[in-house]
Amino acid sequence: MEYRVKAFSCTAGGCTETKYVGGYRTKEEKDYKTIIIAVSVSCGLAIIILLIVIVVITVRSKHQKQKDTSYPESDVTQSPIFIPFHEEPEPEDYPTSKPINLSELNDVVEGMHHDSKLTFSQEYLWLKTLSPKLPVTAASLEDNRVKNRYTDILPFDDTRVKLLPVEDDEASDYINANYIPGYHSQREYIAAQGPLNATLEDFWRMVWEQDVSIIVMLTKLQEKGQDKCVKYWPDESDGVQQYGEVVVEPASYSNLNTYDLREFSISVGSIRRKLKHFHYLMWPDFGVSDSEDMVNFLQDVRSHVRPNMSGPLLIHCSAGVGRTGSFIAVDQIREKLYDLSGESDITIDIYEIVLTMRNHRPRMVQTEAQYVFIHDAVCEVVRQKLIQEQPEDEHIYGNQGFNTEENLYENTKFEEVVYGNVATTEL
Repeated sequence: MEYRVKAFSCTAGGCTETKYVGGYRTKEEKDYKTIIIAVSVSCGLAIIILLIVIVVITVRSKHQKQKDTSYPESDVTQSPIFIPFHEEPEPEDYPTSKPINLSELNDVVEGMHHDSKLTFSQEYLWLKTLSPKLPVTAASLEDNRVKNRYTDILPFDDTRVKLLPVEDDEASDYINANYIPGYHSQREYIAAQGPLNATLEDFWRMVWEQDVSIIVMLTKLQEKGQDKCVKYWPDESDGVQQYGEVVVEPASYSNLNTYDLREFSISVGSIRRKLKHFHYLMWPDFGVSDSEDMVNFLQDVRSHVRPNMSGPLLIHCSAGVGRTGSFIAVDQIREKLYDLSGESDITIDIYEIVLTMRNHRPRMVQTEAQYVFIHDAVCEVVRQKLIQEQPEDEHIYGNQGFNTEENLYENTKFEEVVYGNVATTEL
C-alpha cells in the first residue's frame, strides 16, 4: 500500500496548499508497526510545512499593513504634519493671509513655538504649496544658464531685473535678480544671487543702472568649504578696479564686530556716485542668525538710508532667496511699525509677506527655521522699539533707592560710536 500527504492552510489573506509528499509503501500484510511509522512521519512533515506557511503569511500580512499606513516621503526640510483635533484643509482652502494684532504678537509667537513648533510647520507647508511656478524663460536660455549659481533657483520673467542690452545681444540683459516689493514701494528691494566670476561685470552694471546706493551682503565668500560668492569689490590694497564700464574705488573700511562696512566711489565716465556695502558675517547658510544681532545690523543699515536715494536696496546672499528673503521680510515689517508708531490696532502679516515675496522670486525664505526666525526677529524689533520710546528720564530697571545724578560706573573715555553698537555679541 502507498501513501501521499498534502497540507492545507487558510487565513484572512487566503488559502495555501502544499505539494504532495510521499509515497510511502507498506507491505501487503498487516504490518501495523510500519503503518504507524509511515503515518507519524507524514504527519510530522505536514505539521512543519503548515507552520512555515502560517509564518510566511503572517509576515507578509504585517508588512503589507505597515506599507499601507506609512506616510509618503516628504522633502528634506519638511516632516509630515499632524493636525490635532481637526482635519487638514485641502490645498485650495489654504489661507493666503494670517494677520496678527501687534498687541498680541508676543503671545501668538510664543504659542506657535509650542508643540515642537507645530503651527510654524503647518504654515510653512501651506506657503510651499501655494508658491507659484511662473515662467523662467530668460533664465533658461542657453547663453544664460552659465549665469545661474543654482539650476533650481531661477528668476521669474515678470519680475526679473533687466539690464540694458549690449550690442544687440539678447542674452546681455539677463542677471539672476528680481524686484521685491516693500513697505514704501513695489520695487523697494532687489533680491539677487551672489555674483559669479562670469557675472561680475553684469552685477556692477545692475548697481549702476538701478542707481543702487546700498548693498547688503548676507553670506561669506566661502562656507563649509564651498564657494558661496565671488569677491566682487576691491580692497584698499587693491586700489581702483574697473568692471566693464564701472570704475570702483575703495574709500573706507570699518569692522563693527558682526559686520564689515565699506564705502566706495563708483563712476562711469564723468558721473560719480557713493556706494555703501554692508557685509553681515554672522548668518550661516540654511541657518539663522541671532535675532538681536541681526535686528541691530538691520537698524544700522536703515540709519544710512536717505530720502534722496532713488534706487532700491540690493540684498544678496548666495542663492538670493533664504537669508535674503528673511532680511527683507523683517525690514519691511520694521518700516511699517516705525511709520505707524503711535497708532492703535496695528496688524502685521508675516505669512502674507512671505507668500508675496514668493510670487516675485522663487523660494524666498528657504527653510522652515528661517520662517520661525522672522517671527522671533519681529518680536525683537518690537522690544527694541518699546525701549526707544521710553522717556529719557525713565529707567525701568533703575535703583530708586539713590537720588543722584552721577553714574559712578559710567565709562567716560569714549564720546562717540560712529557706526553703531560695536559691543554686539558674536554668535
